[in-house]
Amino acid sequence: MRDPIAAGDGARFIEALRRALLLHQSGRSALADPAYRSALALGPAHADALHLYGLASLEAGAAEAASRLIRRATLLQPLSADYHANLAHALSLAGQRQGAVAAFLRTLAIEPERADRRCALAAALLVLGERARAGLELRLALALDPQLALAQFHLAEIADAAGAGVLLARSLAVTADFAAAHYNLANRSAGLGRSAAAAAGYRRALALDPRLMQAFNNLGQGCKAAGDLAGAIRLYWRAVSLAPPDASGWLNLGSGLQADSRLEGGRSAYRRALALAPHFAEALSNAGIASQELGRLDAASVLLRRALAVRAADPVVWNNLGNALTEIGSVVAAYRRAVELDPNYREAHSNLLFALNYLPGIDCEALFGEYRQWADRHARPAYARIRPHDNARAPERPLRIGYLSADFRSNPIAYNLIGLVERRNRALYQAYCYAQVPRPDAMTERWRAAADGFRFG
Repeated sequence: MRDPIAAGDGARFIEALRRALLLHQSGRSALADPAYRSALALGPAHADALHLYGLASLEAGAAEAASRLIRRATLLQPLSADYHANLAHALSLAGQRQGAVAAFLRTLAIEPERADRRCALAAALLVLGERARAGLELRLALALDPQLALAQFHLAEIADAAGAGVLLARSLAVTADFAAAHYNLANRSAGLGRSAAAAAGYRRALALDPRLMQAFNNLGQGCKAAGDLAGAIRLYWRAVSLAPPDASGWLNLGSGLQADSRLEGGRSAYRRALALAPHFAEALSNAGIASQELGRLDAASVLLRRALAVRAADPVVWNNLGNALTEIGSVVAAYRRAVELDPNYREAHSNLLFALNYLPGIDCEALFGEYRQWADRHARPAYARIRPHDNARAPERPLRIGYLSADFRSNPIAYNLIGLVERRNRALYQAYCYAQVPRPDAMTERWRAAADGFRFG
């Protein structure tokens, strides 16, 4: 019921509400706020005014204020399904998911045949992790409206991989310009290793909704994996410009800059991520690696220990800490802990063997035992895949020599050996290099030019 407006105030109330509604409908929600206040000062229990003011507040980003206003409207008109539905939406945006579910249920008690509202209820249940209840509501929604694309979309979220693809395709068959469905289908393609299809899906999603920050991030990840660092960095910048408070966007930007050897830029991006999320383990770890590569070993070890305080069982962080430490006993302990946490972590195990060579007091037998353990764990499983040498044993053909190293870069070993390869008798000897170099430089290019074959591994 509406409150009785004081005698003589009816016309003033109607004019104030009309002015507020005009401002609201023209998209000027901030200016509508004082106009709605004026109207409610004249009719403080007018349900429509409370509801409309709540919607304007919601559009202005004030979800909690909106939910309070719309709740007052529902108390005055408890049989208005629209009021309860909008209250549910406001509560969802305010993070009050249980309250949103309750409001959706009240809406459906009034209008049980509304498929769209069953779908909205299911979306709220999915956020709460109630997948079974959500699935039931989605199937009821589709029984009421088989062409409801949003219900197909949400049902894909709880289906298996094959079913999800079918449901997303059905959703797009109904609504071809459904940006979120294109995005989720692209994620599925990326998970299956179909990088071209994933990139096309992300680009289609962004063409429909240029505000999809995560699509920029994921498209950037694809560019980075393909070696297009400049393209990846441009996409990461777009992502952080859309959502500056999102720490994961700054993490991705930092990783792109770091991979492009722009270490200071990477550290700056990681600092932004950590200002937003001080316990962000990935950002702490990556910032530690960048600091180590810049030679700032003390800063690196501090950052990596902070990462371990968050994620103590992460073998990658322990390995990175071993790379940053300088006291050999601590270095060995860090690598050994990484191997204990992941016995199949070959890089950490290799680092452990390297460090043990410098550990005072270790005897040859113990060291050889460590090497045998590495071989049993990492090399022996590959023995069955070794093929017999079926090359022609013609003594007159050039001898092919392979070089495997992580030092095909500005490094003393690379400088010492480059002359041997550059000045070899090319008629008699071929040089094939297999490089484990994360950031090639001018020396890498010199080795590439000198070799008959050069591959990054």
